[in-house]
Amino acid sequence: MQTSPAASAKVPAWPRVFLALLQEANPDYRLNRNARGRFTECLRPLGPVSYSQNTVCIRGQYSHGFAVTLTDQVNAHLNSPFWAGARFDHNHTIFCAFEKDLGATVRGAGRQAGLHSTHARRSGADAIVRQCTANAEQHLAPHYLAQLQRGAPLLMGILELLMANPGLLDDQDFLSAHAHPLSDSRDLSWRHFASPPDEWTRFGVDLPKVLAASCKSKFAPHLAQFETIYGRLQRIASVV
Repeated sequence: MQTSPAASAKVPAWPRVFLALLQEANPDYRLNRNARGRFTECLRPLGPVSYSQNTVCIRGQYSHGFAVTLTDQVNAHLNSPFWAGARFDHNHTIFCAFEKDLGATVRGAGRQAGLHSTHARRSGADAIVRQCTANAEQHLAPHYLAQLQRGAPLLMGILELLMANPGLLDDQDFLSAHAHPLSDSRDLSWRHFASPPDEWTRFGVDLPKVLAASCKSKFAPHLAQFETIYGRLQRIASVV
């Protein structure tokens, strides 16, 4: 996620401009102070989750992504089990999300309008941000929330294991016994929890241990938030 300063330059006023446009749609959006440098994120709390409208600046262009997230933390991973959608991923903008995650038509006849999601400070950009924001909240948010709900039980199982055994992620005996070379371990995301890969079935009841040990880097940054996130997952899982 690192680029040269020239490639990642962000106009200092951009976070304020971006927030003001989002607050036109909903005044509950707030800047996430954990997002710095080329990253900008505005979060809207909604029950147990937050809507994330986020941008990553590359060569003066702001790639606009959207996620439904359980955390306000920002780390080096583009994918995570702790949010559904995209945070700071210029290859998974709102435009791409409609195509990849919803299977919507985004090109040619019959395409969904208002999905242009690479912004620059130019005439008409404000209207584009507004339309992008509205499309994400209307169409992507329900899909991502449903994905988090499907994956909640498995993620809760892992958090239960880690909360009951403090220090487990630093226990070399545990890591050696349960870590496996999973094909998706470095890219573990909400998709895997919503639709577990077939290869996971061989681990049976040990799956939470295997995922915790094999994907330590995905869980360790959120250690201080485990109890809070677990409570949020409980609320999500209880929705009928």
